[in-house]
Amino acid sequence: MPASESGYDESMKNDPDIIRWSQIKRFFVHFGGWAFVYFIIGWLSDLNEKFYQKDIMGVEGWEVVWLWLILSAICTPITLSSR
Repeated sequence: MPASESGYDESMKNDPDIIRWSQIKRFFVHFGGWAFVYFIIGWLSDLNEKFYQKDIMGVEGWEVVWLWLILSAICTPITLSSR
């Protein structure tokens, strides 16, 4: 199949501005790793038992989940750039 029909052009092969599936997958692997680390920290500090309570150190349970995801997102670029 010619390049024009497949939508793939040879100039796209080395274009640094294209986000590839491998980069997206790598991001989610690192994000999942940090989410797991923070999940274990929360589990060991008994935040899982307090999740359904109205007040956890001044925040509600879902705010702890948001904090968990935000911390994971902040730490993801740290390990991505260490390569």
